[in-house]
Amino acid sequence: RVTLQGGCDVGFLIRREYPGMTGFLLGAYPAGGEATLGHIRRVYHSEEAFSACGAAYESRLTSYLPNLTVKLPDAHLAVMVNDYLPRQALVCRLFGRTGFFQSGGAYGFRDQLQDCLAILRFSPQTAKVHILRAASHQYEEGDVMHWWHVLRGISQGVRSRYTDDRLWLPYTVAEYLSITEDRDILDIRLPYLTSRPLSDREHDRYEKAERSPYRESLYSHCARAIEISLTFGKHGLPLMGGGDWNDGMNKVGENGGESVWLGMFLLMVLEAFAPIAASQGDLTGAVKYRRVAGELREACERAFADGQFLRAYYGDGTPLGGGETIDILPQAFAALAGLSREKAASGLAKAWKRLFDREHGIFKLLTPPYDRSGDHDPGYIASYPAGVRENGGQYTHAAVWGAMGLAAIGRHEEAAVLLRTINPAALCETPEGSHRYSGEPYYLAGDVSASPNFPGRCGWSLYTGAAGWYYLAVTEGLMGFCFAGDSFTVTPRLSAEFPCFAATFTRNGTSYTVLATIGNVTAYRLDGKNVNNLFYFDKNTHLLEITVEISSDLR
Repeated sequence: RVTLQGGCDVGFLIRREYPGMTGFLLGAYPAGGEATLGHIRRVYHSEEAFSACGAAYESRLTSYLPNLTVKLPDAHLAVMVNDYLPRQALVCRLFGRTGFFQSGGAYGFRDQLQDCLAILRFSPQTAKVHILRAASHQYEEGDVMHWWHVLRGISQGVRSRYTDDRLWLPYTVAEYLSITEDRDILDIRLPYLTSRPLSDREHDRYEKAERSPYRESLYSHCARAIEISLTFGKHGLPLMGGGDWNDGMNKVGENGGESVWLGMFLLMVLEAFAPIAASQGDLTGAVKYRRVAGELREACERAFADGQFLRAYYGDGTPLGGGETIDILPQAFAALAGLSREKAASGLAKAWKRLFDREHGIFKLLTPPYDRSGDHDPGYIASYPAGVRENGGQYTHAAVWGAMGLAAIGRHEEAAVLLRTINPAALCETPEGSHRYSGEPYYLAGDVSASPNFPGRCGWSLYTGAAGWYYLAVTEGLMGFCFAGDSFTVTPRLSAEFPCFAATFTRNGTSYTVLATIGNVTAYRLDGKNVNNLFYFDKNTHLLEITVEISSDLR
């Protein structure tokens, strides 16, 4: 037994001895808690008792997981959707917040909110709890704690200048409302954090933040997050600050640098939140959000050169991107934000050609990799070797966004090819592929190497928000499910690579079996009758049959 800092004893409990090895349990209990130790001994007194406790845990866990079961032409894809993806998003990302390559245990403001986008589809109450938790880690000024631990009831973490973090709060709240119609969440009053704002010389600061006695509604928290984000540069795009989603680009925003990707994401947030503001009686906010969204749409459209969307502008106006430099983020979000279809298609076509390495099963985040030889320093991204992590490797988050963007502009076959290709279950189907990948075949990796020294090698495994996005990319991007309160629609995006699917699920006491196949016409039949694409939860059991007409080049 050893005592850890903070007065916590760690006990090693011998459970059972086997020839040549010893099994043990590792646990923590309060100093002087021998009674707790005795209780643990009694609970796990036998192999049968230990197994029973494991079964009880699995049963509780299953109650959180989705009851959506799919059958797909690709068995590798089906097993990921049915079990491993939601399990990874919920257990690893939200509950444990840890993995073999990332054992921090902290909450990340943007990280777990993105996980909630998938989780709220099957466990809305779990997502609701975390939305409120995240909102209470926002500072009075509107910025947020980048990541934090809670130790003895006190949040300890990093106050930073990352500019996208705070926007994931209104974005996730808007998604939560569209799925659950639980509008009461907007009125829940929550505290802020309070501390000295960052000085001009501070990029970030680790601190113990105090709770402000001032409380406001969740709606007001979201509005503050939006208001602090409405600072624009000379191109009409939001200031990048200390970095946007790509943390490694932490110097692009110096001296007024602007982010094109952040402009697209902010556009999506404003358009989603404007009607929420109107419904809350905040007509001034609603009008402002719509006006700024229109201006921002025009600014994003202008950030297009050489057949693709730029990634950003440095403070002196030099564009980041264009020519031979391309980044998947703005190409994908141009499609997701509903920008010019022609421009989005051009950018994604260029990304498909330059970033997709089908031989090694990877879709790169960007190319070429950065170094420090040019006139501008993008940040610590250039410290990574070429083709590793954010510096030109596959960042799986972004690869999945690429697939979602392709599906959004009608390139359904390419979206399916991309999702199937980067699936670790498919990558590890053969001994050669498994050796090259060298990671778990059942969990998504945060990054996969594009380095010529070890292309296709799994990097940071298990602890990645890509799992939740991949789940949405398949169930909504390809299968086309869209749930909203007491109804849903299904708009399958079928192709030769994804020609059919079957799905069963129960929601609000109503059971549906959905069958989708390619046909000569697009038609919906509910229990044998032709219907429109809108379905309700009415406490009955239904069979929904869908045929989808696709263009000849997708057959």
